[in-house]
Amino acid sequence: MIYINDFLIIAPTSILIVEMKDILVKQFELKNLNFIKLFFEIWIIYDRPNQKIYFNQNEYIKKILDKFDYSDLNGVKTPWPTNIKFLKI
Repeated sequence: MIYINDFLIIAPTSILIVEMKDILVKQFELKNLNFIKLFFEIWIIYDRPNQKIYFNQNEYIKKILDKFDYSDLNGVKTPWPTNIKFLKI
């Protein structure tokens, strides 16, 4: 992902990340921030022992609800199945 001056490299292995950074550093001046916690209103939570990454937008959702005066709504569970497995490409 690239957005103006910010971008995030995500890969299945750290070797691929290093390879991508090596390519990019030849063309651009880079600043490595290592593990990011917040990116475009998305909190990123790392569960290293289980090798999982979680994304959370609760604060952003609350901000939008407040902006449009919907903060008093009652939430419901999402109809999206929770047991979906994503395919590796």
